[in-house]
Amino acid sequence: MLNEGQKLDAPHRLADLNETGLLDVLDDSSFQRFIRLAARMLKVPVSLVSLVTDDRQHFVGSVGLPEEVAAKGETPLSHSFCQHVVKTGKPLLVTDAKNDPRVCENLAVSDLGVEAYLGVPIVSSRGNILGSFCVIDGEPRKWKEDEVLFMEDLRGAVCSEIELRRHTLKLRGTVEELEKAHAHNDEMVHMIIHDLRNPLAGIQGGLDLLRADDDRPEEDEEILSVVGESCEQMMDLIGDILESNKIQNTRVPLAIGTFDVDPLLREIERQTELLARSRSIEICWDQEDCPDQWNGDRRLLKRVLQNLLINALKFTPPGGNVSFSVSAKDEGETIAFRITDSGPGVAVEERDTIFGKFFVGKVASSRSIGLGLTFCRRVCEAHGGEISLREGPNQRGSTFLVELPKNPRQITQENPGM
Repeated sequence: MLNEGQKLDAPHRLADLNETGLLDVLDDSSFQRFIRLAARMLKVPVSLVSLVTDDRQHFVGSVGLPEEVAAKGETPLSHSFCQHVVKTGKPLLVTDAKNDPRVCENLAVSDLGVEAYLGVPIVSSRGNILGSFCVIDGEPRKWKEDEVLFMEDLRGAVCSEIELRRHTLKLRGTVEELEKAHAHNDEMVHMIIHDLRNPLAGIQGGLDLLRADDDRPEEDEEILSVVGESCEQMMDLIGDILESNKIQNTRVPLAIGTFDVDPLLREIERQTELLARSRSIEICWDQEDCPDQWNGDRRLLKRVLQNLLINALKFTPPGGNVSFSVSAKDEGETIAFRITDSGPGVAVEERDTIFGKFFVGKVASSRSIGLGLTFCRRVCEAHGGEISLREGPNQRGSTFLVELPKNPRQITQENPGM
């Protein structure tokens, strides 16, 4: 590799050096292995990876340097042979430093005992010469051609490691910027959602006052009922957004304990009874193979099952049927909840994406942004279980299947892709 030399203070070269993130790194293990190999193969006491700035040379890694120099990790240019490698862009071979006019007055000769030097350029992917990969002997020495070739070959690995560090540093910076932007978005979402709650609370308060008025016209009852249900749906949606936003980039925190299954189901039944009755929908409960107790986060699992049942009721036409069955499988090691509606179902091409954040389906209606289903998926996965969507009986409606292990373990969810 032939390179043109560069001025030490060339701005593009110095910028390239700074972007490596290595000007403050000492004895990095990734470089030390190449340095030790060079010293061992060429049988020299000293080997360095030196990055040269406009006023110093910094040792990313070294072996054999005097203790005080190694601890500091750098020298001024008055003690640098490596600067000549940058200036010429070519390997520097010094056989007898005291009698070499290029370096005989360099303080590395008198202060550090440098007698022989072989250094090859470290070149970035942008073509800038960053420094030198070198070996040093304390006695005069004539370098062989195969030794120069060996250092040039090994130099390729050093250059690759530097480029890897540069890309890693750049990627880390990008991630930090994204995290800051995401944190800002989270704050904005919380502010907006909390601001939405206030007027809704005012509307609900007004509705309560109107309902308390016994003299209101009878025809207003239906209007008040519709407005009340709409407010409740909005409050539920706001809760889903806040919950999903809170757990978006972290694992779902679980409070795992043992709970009775039947009382949990009865609570869900009572809390969905009014909605079912208002739509003239019958819920068929099947608990024949239901275990008495189970382990998990009762509060979150109740939200999951209640969310799925409410969805089933909303998407089932008035007068339709919804079934909710519970059974044990895998010799009692897994519990399965099946919620089946008789609604329009979900298109085949949408079944793999329905649990994603902001899913919009052809018949999405009140489920248009899909946050509830995203939350359900996150909770199930956090328990070590899963949730899936299947076609209902006789190719009608949808069946949501939740399967949970008897002994859940907290699953760490990195980059959940919500």
